[in-house]
Amino acid sequence: MNCEVLLINPVTTHDNVDIIIPNLGLGYLAAALRAEDIGVDLCDGNKSGMNYTDIERRIAAGGFNVVAFQVYSRALTKTIELLRFVKKISPDVKTVVGGPHPSGDPANMPAMIPELDFAVRGEGEESFPALINRLRSADYSLRDNPDFSKIPNLIWRDGEKIVVNKLKVISDLDHVAVPAWDLIHPLDYDTAPMGAFIKSYPVAPVCPVRGCPYSCKFCAAHTITGRSLRYRSVDSVVDEISMLRSEYNIREIHIVSDCFTGNREWVLEFCESIAASNPAVNIALPNGIKINTIDKEIITALERAGCYAISMGIESGSQRILNAVMKNQTVDMVKEKVRIVRDNTKMKITGFFVMGFPGEEKPDILKTISFAGKLKLDRAQFVFFLPLPGSAFYDEMKKNGQLASLDYDKVALHKLVYLPKGVSSSFLRIARFLGYFIVYCRPGALMSVFFYIRSFQHLKYIFRKFLKVFS
Repeated sequence: MNCEVLLINPVTTHDNVDIIIPNLGLGYLAAALRAEDIGVDLCDGNKSGMNYTDIERRIAAGGFNVVAFQVYSRALTKTIELLRFVKKISPDVKTVVGGPHPSGDPANMPAMIPELDFAVRGEGEESFPALINRLRSADYSLRDNPDFSKIPNLIWRDGEKIVVNKLKVISDLDHVAVPAWDLIHPLDYDTAPMGAFIKSYPVAPVCPVRGCPYSCKFCAAHTITGRSLRYRSVDSVVDEISMLRSEYNIREIHIVSDCFTGNREWVLEFCESIAASNPAVNIALPNGIKINTIDKEIITALERAGCYAISMGIESGSQRILNAVMKNQTVDMVKEKVRIVRDNTKMKITGFFVMGFPGEEKPDILKTISFAGKLKLDRAQFVFFLPLPGSAFYDEMKKNGQLASLDYDKVALHKLVYLPKGVSSSFLRIARFLGYFIVYCRPGALMSVFFYIRSFQHLKYIFRKFLKVFS
C-alpha cells in the first residue's frame, strides 16, 4: 500500500517535554486511515532520539499526498515552520492540522497560516479519513473547488471565506479501531511516563473513555472529546490490554481518560473483568480522577484489579477559588476522599494543584500550600495557570484583551505566562517551591520517590524535570 498520508507530532524529545508516551492520538488516526485502505506513515518526534532535523528529513523524502500535524499550543510556531517547509519543497502536497490547539481556536488556524489547507477539530477518526477520500476523488486537486461542507469537524477555505463545519463526536467508541500500535511501539519511547513514576516497565497508555461533562473554566479537554461521556465496551478495553501484554510485553497500563470513574457500573465491571482475566499488568490512573466519583467500593475494586496509583485533580486549597473556577468540589470533600483511599487501600496518591488562577490572591495560594501539606499525599504536582485555547478562561481573557502578547510557545507545564493582579512572578515561583518542599520533605516521601525509579534513563528524566520545575 502506497503511503498517501504522513502524520507528524512536531514536538521532539529535544524540546525537554514533560511526558513521553506512545502517541495515542496519531495511533488512532493511523488505524482509522488503514481501515479505509489509506496508506499511512507516522513520524512522532517524541520517539527516542528524534529531533527536528529528522522530521524535516522525513518530509523531504516525499512519497505522500497529505502531511498532517498534531498541534499543541506550545508547538504552534514549530508547526508553522514545518508547514512552510512542506509547501516549499512540495507545493502540491495538502497540509492538515488537528489536535488541541486547532480544536480550541479553530477559525484562526487557516486565517493565520497561508500554507495550511485544512484543519480538523475534535475527534478525527471519522472526519479525517472522509477528507482524504474526498481529496482522492478530486485527484488531490483543489482547482475545481470541491465541496467539503458535509465533512463534520472540518475547517476549510471556500474562496476567501473560512468555513468551520459542524462539530460531531463519535457515539460508539467500539467502532473506532484500536491504535496502530506497530507505529507507536511502546519500546520506541524513553522511560518518561505520564505520571513520572512507574512500578514496572514497559508502559502503555489506554483510553477507555472519552468526554467530560464538567465545566472547569481552566480546562479545554471538551474541545476534543466533547461533553458527553462515552465508554468503550469492557471487553474491548480488556482485549486491548491483553494484546499489549502478549504482543508488546507491556507490564503497566496507564489509563489516560479524563473521567474514567464517571460511570460507576462500568468501572466495577471493568475491575471485575481485569481481575478475572489476570493479564499480569499493573495499572495507574495518572490523568487525574474526578474526586466526587470515588468511594470505598470503587477504590477497593480498582486495587483488586491491579491499580496501585491514582491522581486527584485537587487544584486549590481555597474554597473561593474552587468556586470561581467551577470545580464542583469542596475542600472538605477532598479531605474525605483522600482519607477513604488512605484508610482502605495501599494505593499511592498524587495531588494536582494549580497556582495563579485569574482572580487568585496571595492568601488563596498560601491556603493551597498549607492544604497540600495536610493531606499527606505521596506525590504532588504544582503548575502555573495556563490560558488553554478553548477553555472558558481563555475565551474571557481573549475577549478582554488580556492575551494580546501571549507567547504560545510557553503554553506548557511549568511555564509562567500569566500573573493575576497583585501577584508577582517571584511570589508564584517561591510558592511552587514551598508546595513541593512541604509535600516531599516529609519522612519517607523522598525514599518513596526513589523506590519507583526504574532505570538510569528514568533517573535522568526525573532530574531534568526537577531542574525545569525550579528553573
